[in-house]
Amino acid sequence: MIDLASGQEEVLASTSGYGPAVGKYRVNLEGIDKLVEKIDASLNSARFVFIDEIGKMELFSEKFKRFVERAFSLDKPIVAVVHRNLVPRYRKKGMVFVVSRSNFEKVREAILAELKSV
Repeated sequence: MIDLASGQEEVLASTSGYGPAVGKYRVNLEGIDKLVEKIDASLNSARFVFIDEIGKMELFSEKFKRFVERAFSLDKPIVAVVHRNLVPRYRKKGMVFVVSRSNFEKVREAILAELKSV
């Protein structure tokens, strides 16, 4: 995981870590929470919010869950990658694009056009 504002990085999961298991991986809750605190501190001054991704591993962190809910409660443009199983939970938050190899450029252009209009 990377905080785009500071460049700080944390490992999301690894095969040798300790934490909740997702397949062969162990989720690094301490690392996620540490980075989310840093990102959350700069949320109010952000013009745009990018979250890649909202998925099963990330949602083991209560701090990440609260951060996502807070981010969506603000009046800021958000671009979020959401795992397909979680789309119903976030569908009402805004536009949903299903990205594939064949439509990647078209979706990218649509997202950029939306961001430019803000």
